[in-house]
Amino acid sequence: MARARVRQGAAAEHEANWRNRTLWTGDNLTIMRGMNSASVDLMYLDPPFNSNRNYSAPIGDKKSTAAFKDTWSLDDVKKEWVEDIETDNTASWSAITAAGFTSGDSTQAYLTYMAIRLIEMRRILKPTGSLYLHCDPKMSHYIKLLMDAILGAEQYRNEIIWYYRGAGTPRADFARRHDVIFRYSGKKDKMFFDPDPARQPYAEATVKRFSHHIGNVRDGIDYGQQTLNSKGKHPDDVITDIQPIAPSARARLYPTQKPLALLERIIATSSRKGDMVFDPFCGGGTTMVAAEALDRRWAGADIEPTASKFLVKILQQAADNSAFLRGHSLDDVEVHHETRPPKRTDEDAPKRSKNIKRILFNLQHGRCAGPCGEDKAGRLLDLDLFEVDHIVPRAKGGQDIDDNLQLLCPTCNRRKGSRTMRRFLELYAMNG
Repeated sequence: MARARVRQGAAAEHEANWRNRTLWTGDNLTIMRGMNSASVDLMYLDPPFNSNRNYSAPIGDKKSTAAFKDTWSLDDVKKEWVEDIETDNTASWSAITAAGFTSGDSTQAYLTYMAIRLIEMRRILKPTGSLYLHCDPKMSHYIKLLMDAILGAEQYRNEIIWYYRGAGTPRADFARRHDVIFRYSGKKDKMFFDPDPARQPYAEATVKRFSHHIGNVRDGIDYGQQTLNSKGKHPDDVITDIQPIAPSARARLYPTQKPLALLERIIATSSRKGDMVFDPFCGGGTTMVAAEALDRRWAGADIEPTASKFLVKILQQAADNSAFLRGHSLDDVEVHHETRPPKRTDEDAPKRSKNIKRILFNLQHGRCAGPCGEDKAGRLLDLDLFEVDHIVPRAKGGQDIDDNLQLLCPTCNRRKGSRTMRRFLELYAMNG
């Protein structure tokens, strides 16, 4: 059996500031904030659906378990997310608050979580690239408004319906038998789209109808004999020939894992060989395996520490399936596992000012930004005694930019530790 291996390390490749076959464990927001702008050709994401369910399932060998929650409250929303959304994309915040009034706090919290990440996805996606977001009908209409506001309504291409069979039959409703996949991309004259890999055979009636002269006359011109495309019918926006992975199937390693055929179709039609494919919610690794089989570069992120186990197992499954990999060998595949986000190297990467300590000293009027500086007298210290601190630590998604920096005295900085400033002040107010 071919063996995929997980290795540690980081390096740059082309315009991407990470290596091919990189898998990050951590918050995808922090990771994406470290990725260079316009560095991804194709993005597929299958995020939580706000289903109000908690998922748990064994990883292939039944000895390990994958678990994640899909329940949301305003306690999950960070203040800095709201501030960033209001600053960077006021239209999306209007959509979020309207959804909150319509559907409640859970929906507002979920959309806030998604919005701050979509803002980063827009930045790292190339102008020629495409983004596919997989969701269910419960949230699709809210997600569509959010994507229009952040990615641009003019970048919308398709609402793809993935139809599948199911066992349950509700008494009072039509049976739910589909998911929704939104497709957004750059301008039509720049984006890449190849329908050929998704073409299907024509219906027998269509073949029969086109087997003779159909009398197609338009504007006085007889177009005569018409022929069908030899490669098959142009794909439409309803997928009916791909079924989900059964919960009991050996191939299912993750609670919400999607079939390889679905990801293969998306990747084959919307990227070229050698393009960079990124999945910020990579879960069981299906996107990675499909990208590998189709000779694309890839990277993925997942907050669940067991994601690397899923990926190695599903790569090994694919290695046993020579038909799927078309004879490719996985003996030399090395998955580069990372826990630290990449560090941006592009020209427009945000940077702190060279004299930031003096700037902050003047803005804070020589006082510590911590609780010791809140009284009227404050703590006036010499500039050299202050320490530059991240308001939101980099490990929690904070950036090394002027707006996320403050001066603390050594005592407050030690007490704050790796907490956000907001959390530090909350604890100080409770405990002193």
